[in-house]
Amino acid sequence: MTNPPDQGWGTTVPGFEPFGGMVVNAVEAYERTLSLVQNWFEGILTTYKEQAEGYGAMLRSVDTSLRALEQVIESQAKITQALSESLEASRGVVTAATNSNQHSTERIETFVADAMAMLTGQLQALKNQVDLGQAMLSDPMSTSSTAFLKMTKDWSDAYGQMLGSANPFKHAARED
Repeated sequence: MTNPPDQGWGTTVPGFEPFGGMVVNAVEAYERTLSLVQNWFEGILTTYKEQAEGYGAMLRSVDTSLRALEQVIESQAKITQALSESLEASRGVVTAATNSNQHSTERIETFVADAMAMLTGQLQALKNQVDLGQAMLSDPMSTSSTAFLKMTKDWSDAYGQMLGSANPFKHAARED
């Protein structure tokens, strides 16, 4: 900005007119320099504001990512806990099933042993009856004793076959 010569810059004092022009030029240069510095500072300030906004957006993005990661970790912890509980429950079921199977096997073995003892006792009773029948035949009082002996022997053979067929069940129960 130049001051017009009518404001008294160098016109009132003779011989100072060139100094007045220098002062005017110096002031104008100073004003231009101030304007350049002000524009430069405004540019730097705008750049810093844009960088701050960019960093703010980046920090918000990192914050959102960290929150999402935290939720994933919490979910993983819940899944791990659920899997652990499921594993413990499965172990409990397997243990209960094993114990139940063992008790069932023991009951079956006891039943088969009791049945075998009963059938063995019946077979022994039958053999005793056969012996009695043979003793009756040795004394041939009648033909009815022969028929009784045949019937008793057939009955004894049938029980023997039944006992023989029970043995595979006994062995199978022990193997289970």
